[in-house]
Amino acid sequence: SRKNLGNGYNSVQSLQYTGDEVQSTFRLKFMNETSKYLFSNSTALNMKFVLEEMKSIDIVKVSRNFLFSRHELENTFGLIWRISFIGNPGNIKNISLSNHLHGQNAQIQHHLIRDGAEIKGALKIILGLY
Repeated sequence: SRKNLGNGYNSVQSLQYTGDEVQSTFRLKFMNETSKYLFSNSTALNMKFVLEEMKSIDIVKVSRNFLFSRHELENTFGLIWRISFIGNPGNIKNISLSNHLHGQNAQIQHHLIRDGAEIKGALKIILGLY
């Protein structure tokens, strides 16, 4: 069961894979938990399912885009996943990586796009007859 949909705005993080197009695997760490293995060409939906299987992560929204560089001396393939933590309101810890990458110049980088912020306060409603 899902806890809440958050208030305020959500933390947004990204993961960027670059290297050749050989399939590699990696795992993610969040809080004290490690994810199942993901392939370096995982879909946004696959990334979402793996993240949401972790007990410390609630609802996420994931998008994926391709990064290409086709220069004379360089032939680089890449993917970037953008992860919005919808069900974890406020400022949260960053995802860390457990790399198991293969292939020439393969790497994964984490980027914090935006810290989250939780709206806090009280609302007072007074009912009366006029």
